[in-house]
Amino acid sequence: MIELPRRELPSYLRWFPGGTAGPTSLAEHVLATRTGRLWADRADRPRTVAITCAGHVLLSGDPGVLEPGSLVPLANRYVLAPARFLPALGSAFDRVVPWERMV
Repeated sequence: MIELPRRELPSYLRWFPGGTAGPTSLAEHVLATRTGRLWADRADRPRTVAITCAGHVLLSGDPGVLEPGSLVPLANRYVLAPARFLPALGSAFDRVVPWERMV
């Protein structure tokens, strides 16, 4: 994953759920506070996007396009992603521990 300028975040907000409380509001939080980072698999027309802030990650897009090493910048964080990302996360990291949250 490569880091994109945070100013590009508004164009990627549609990739993430909005208007709800809890961890899915991370994209809105990053936009409002101007903290956090925006990542993508490539700069031009990304297929996978991640938002990181304060030890949390939101992933969206197509996990099939990711190389195992591409997720290294997201290591040692809580990751919220659709189940389809589990194989990519499992191949990228030695240990993936599911964490059930109730919001």
